[in-house]
Amino acid sequence: AGVLPILILPAFTLLVTMVQTLGMEIADEKSSRGMEIIISSVSPQTHFFSKIISGNLFIVTQGLLFILYGGVGILSRKIFGSVEGLIPPEIINEITKLIPQLFTTEFIIIIIFAIILILLAFLLYSLIAAIAAAMTVNVEDSQQLQTPITILLLMGFYSAMFSWMFKGSLFIKILSYIPFISPFLVPVLAIMNQITIVDILISLGVLVGTIALIMYFGMGIYKTAILNYSNTKIWDRAISIIKNRKNA
Repeated sequence: AGVLPILILPAFTLLVTMVQTLGMEIADEKSSRGMEIIISSVSPQTHFFSKIISGNLFIVTQGLLFILYGGVGILSRKIFGSVEGLIPPEIINEITKLIPQLFTTEFIIIIIFAIILILLAFLLYSLIAAIAAAMTVNVEDSQQLQTPITILLLMGFYSAMFSWMFKGSLFIKILSYIPFISPFLVPVLAIMNQITIVDILISLGVLVGTIALIMYFGMGIYKTAILNYSNTKIWDRAISIIKNRKNA
């Protein structure tokens, strides 16, 4: 349990950063009326996918830098001696116990699936963030629409954080199939031997299917919303845009 935050927190931090960055970027382009110039030069589809690709490349780069900095920190600790007080002893003990398991076939498979799930989570949440940001007309609207996305992220984060309290529970297993939660929860449950490879594949399939549906329907919403500057309340505007979405 003590090591779970170390496994989950980096992915959660990167996802929150991406949602906020992508949402604010699109909202800023709309509020400055720069979006009209951009859309006159490229199609909404091109703009949509360019934002998704750039957002994901940015966040993957940040993740690789996290790993690099962590490796440098561990190497420095090995070379220059221990630095006491930075990490609680109980967490160090948990990590020490995990190290022998890092090179087992089972753990390597879990890590591969975890990486795939996290990358798909980046794609899923970047799609949602971009679609939500397109329905805004200013930065304040963007912050309102980012709140539900942040709540979904928090649900995934805390369900994984406290999953050790529900070992063997049907409830936590059902949560592992929910695409907005599974990228956080599935790797942790796999490490605790609470789910099988079949469960992981089902969660992966549901996540991929959800991404495909959001991409298909979201493209129409994005095309309708990107040049919509209605002064109605943000949630009324969002509902109206979803109802009147153009075919992708």
